[in-house]
Amino acid sequence: MRRVVAVLPLVVAGLIWSAAPARAAGNCASPYGSHYFDGFTASDTSTGPPAGTIYGVVADVKYTAAPKLCKLTGNATVDQGSRISWWVMVNSPASQYRYAQVGYLRSGNGSNAAIFTEYNDGTKTDFNTVPQTSWRLDFYTPDPVDGSVHALAVGLNSGGNRLNMTFDGQVLMTTPFDPRVAWPGTWNGQVFAETHDLGDDVPGGKYTPTTFRNIRYWSTYGWGNQVAIVPRSSSADYRNAWAGIDGMDVWTERIDPGCPTCGQG
Repeated sequence: MRRVVAVLPLVVAGLIWSAAPARAAGNCASPYGSHYFDGFTASDTSTGPPAGTIYGVVADVKYTAAPKLCKLTGNATVDQGSRISWWVMVNSPASQYRYAQVGYLRSGNGSNAAIFTEYNDGTKTDFNTVPQTSWRLDFYTPDPVDGSVHALAVGLNSGGNRLNMTFDGQVLMTTPFDPRVAWPGTWNGQVFAETHDLGDDVPGGKYTPTTFRNIRYWSTYGWGNQVAIVPRSSSADYRNAWAGIDGMDVWTERIDPGCPTCGQG
């Protein structure tokens, strides 16, 4: 797998878009730099030290090539500044700039969604400047096959002093910093779709949702133990639902009164 280094003003970063007759996406409306989410956060509820820490998260996540971005008003083209992504992450809730993630991301440049990794040790807060070693965003080729499912994972390495970001068991990126030092306090695990405009679609339709399956968390007492899950959706158009004890579906459902079946693909 080949890495393509990208310089892109992105903070933290959605899975299958359904076919017609969907009313896909809306007009772009949100200010640049906004972040909207559909998924959940996991925290460790154990009492052993250090209480409240998630050391890793893994999920089987479906890839889709072209989730729908918002449209510029009066223009059929997508907003070049908007992005849609879906990913797994380990982060420090103490700062939005402390995270490591791996997933899929589509931007408004007309290309398909790509595999990406991103990390930030917490000191990179101005994304209009040249990237520093504290923050890094990379894309990887080739793109997966549309509709395929892959294991995405973020977790501490065997030495316990770095976070690995892996795709189907292959380590794509490792943080150059020790998160135990850079991120004092507790950590969370996150599984989310993310958009940057409420006109963007979270990939997935009512009958063909985006799927996250076999979700596991590495907490204080091992994988998947004593974890509290907090669902979150930033818009009434962004929906989510549990799928068994270890899965979640997310999708966009934009109901047009003049077309009750539209937006439900």
